[in-house]
Amino acid sequence: MFSGADYSENLRFLVQNYSTAESDLKKHLDGVREVKTLDGQVVEVDLRDCAFQLGLNNRIQSGIPIQFYTAGGAGPFDEILERVILEPRITVDKSAFREALPIAKRMIEGQRIIFSNEPGVFSYDESRQVREKEISTPPSIHPPKPNAAELPGKGIYILMTGIDGIRESGVYDAVFEQGLQLYVPEFSMNSLPKEVMQKAFPLGPSQINNPNILAQFARAGWSSVWLSHLAEKAFITPQYQERDDPEIFFNIKGIKKLGLGVVIQDDFRTSLKTAIDLAQSIKDYNQRLVQKFGTLDGIEYAAEKVVAHLSV
Repeated sequence: MFSGADYSENLRFLVQNYSTAESDLKKHLDGVREVKTLDGQVVEVDLRDCAFQLGLNNRIQSGIPIQFYTAGGAGPFDEILERVILEPRITVDKSAFREALPIAKRMIEGQRIIFSNEPGVFSYDESRQVREKEISTPPSIHPPKPNAAELPGKGIYILMTGIDGIRESGVYDAVFEQGLQLYVPEFSMNSLPKEVMQKAFPLGPSQINNPNILAQFARAGWSSVWLSHLAEKAFITPQYQERDDPEIFFNIKGIKKLGLGVVIQDDFRTSLKTAIDLAQSIKDYNQRLVQKFGTLDGIEYAAEKVVAHLSV
């Protein structure tokens, strides 16, 4: 359901196939199936005995009586569709959003808890009304552990090498002209221009919390933003483009308002300096999250809420 060329196309696919997909899922859950345990063992389980469902921005309603929903920073599915419909600056085919809205509302029906992240897609909106069963959590990732590995030198981590236009933006040239090292995920190496690939150093995203990583350049998805601010690194992102998922429009508003990063306005060099200066205050923001939630680990926090709910 996420294989289309753009968000509107994916929504149209969802609308066209939803009834069959939900029916097939319910049939699958109605009987004994072979499944794999977390340690790889194959066992038989009667799926009618499912105790509860953990949903991560799910697109199908399973009908399991006890459900918990988390949007992973993207906000409740129905709310993102409603906001896009009302936002004139997002120029997409909104008929697809209107058609998908009843399905999105079906996803949220009957949820025991709706987990929304702080920061998240609607963090810019101080007037937003929290739903009755909604609970805020820290970011839905494990904070990156400090990494003391020896790296080639001070540099920039780029987590979007496959995105059209990055070469034309001058980011690669700016990085090298300032004598900085370019770090990219290993899975992105082959998508780099040949002359850039020869200078890049492969590094997994979990290793970003290293003193030699000065900043991250990435699309404004919350998993990338969280990775930067939890590691107290500068974050730089391109401006919203029409081909982006609509949530990026709202994410950028939050990034600006909360001071979590810089949206490129002029050139990468200026943005890099601004972002590094801005990152000095990120530690204070994270401390406020700890004071509010007791942790920066939203996965652990949500898990404890689920256990507490089931223990009542």
